Amino acid sequence: MNELRTDMLNIAIIPGTSRPQALNPQVVAWAKDQLAGREDVRAEIVDFGEFNLPLLDEVIPAGANMYQNDHTKAWGAKLAEFDAFIFVTPEYNHSISGSLKNALDFVASEFNHKVAGIVNYGADKGVRAA
Repeated sequence: MNELRTDMLNIAIIPGTSRPQALNPQVVAWAKDQLAGREDVRAEIVDFGEFNLPLLDEVIPAGANMYQNDHTKAWGAKLAEFDAFIFVTPEYNHSISGSLKNALDFVASEFNHKVAGIVNYGADKGVRAA
């Protein structure tokens, strides 16, 4: 098994929608391709859809980092692995998608003191989603 280099920037690329037939997978692939070949970056696509997050169901606010549900614990643990995040999001109704907002609301401290970037697209180039 390959060991992760400690001098590498570990980046999660997070798709911004779970809508069927969306353009998002192609834009996510493009974002990942931009990082391909760099020896100082490890990029992984982390799809919140794979964590089966229902509409926010945690009783305690995320900032307390006292997750009760297994899906939240798994989502938080996965995000904690990364140094930085790239959110690839379309603009839906002058904002990000509801599914991305829901996924972000589950956690908090996993994003603290980490770099985030946004690749956005859609109506008016997606600027309102950014």
